[in-house]
Amino acid sequence: MYKLEKITDSEVTINLKELMELNNVSYTKLTELTGLTPRTINSIRNKDISSRLSIQTIVKLAKVFNVSLDELINY
Repeated sequence: MYKLEKITDSEVTINLKELMELNNVSYTKLTELTGLTPRTINSIRNKDISSRLSIQTIVKLAKVFNVSLDELINY
């Protein structure tokens, strides 16, 4: 049986800035692909709200960049 560790909000971040740069994806393109607003994308990119994202949003981002959830999320 696995023991789950408690992860605090400050430990969860999304590698969005790096992924956008590596994949040459603009804010506009990312809003089209995910349905997220530019403000939300900016907040995620600046790590302001990463810990409050829904799993659906996290999965959308992982699919857009073709990465696993582990690769998308740092904790």
